Amino acid sequence: MELDKESIQGRIDIIDRNLEFLNSYQKIDKKSYITSYKDVQAVKYSLFEIIEACIDIASHIISEKGFESAESYSEMFITLGRENIIDSELAES
Repeated sequence: MELDKESIQGRIDIIDRNLEFLNSYQKIDKKSYITSYKDVQAVKYSLFEIIEACIDIASHIISEKGFESAESYSEMFITLGRENIIDSELAES
């Protein structure tokens, strides 16, 4: 089967948008950040969206390429590393 490049690009766009948002938090004072429930929740949600998008992409590739099914989310990335889709060191981390 063929990969749905439009779907993958949509997920990559989500990752890029959230990474850009998270970069804005590098300039914020740690104490100000920690005491702001709103900021903490915003960062958590952005991280959640990034992780979810990565899992969606991994799942799609594994399914479409017919790779061995993974038992866990982390195993999905191990599979992608084993199949040389992503760097094996990245997969392990």
